[in-house]
Amino acid sequence: MKICDICGKTTDRLELGPPEQPRIEMCGNCSHDLLARFGAAEKQLSAMRTKLRLDAIANWQAERKPAG
Repeated sequence: MKICDICGKTTDRLELGPPEQPRIEMCGNCSHDLLARFGAAEKQLSAMRTKLRLDAIANWQAERKPAG
């Protein structure tokens, strides 16, 4: 049996953690939870990117508008 570095539960199989972290091994449940969080972060990032682009376009149009 192996022990998950994150939750401490024992399991037969461990998966490697994200490469941004020191080497950790985690169970399937922790891995699935982390991937779901990554998915949510990607959606937030996409929404932020869209908002920033729309703001940049609006500012650009306002600055380029002829005077008067």
